[in-house]
Amino acid sequence: MNAVFVDTSGFYAFLDGSDPHHAEARECFRRAVNEAWRLQSTSYVMHES
Repeated sequence: MNAVFVDTSGFYAFLDGSDPHHAEARECFRRAVNEAWRLQSTSYVMHES
């Protein structure tokens, strides 16, 4: 199982469809779900996003 830290820039790019990296972030999250990756982050990342 892969473990990945999700930082603010990646999480925000996933959430914001107008972000230049949105498609790439969306694909990374899709892959994470399909491959059952363990996503790790912090409450600060959520707050900052």
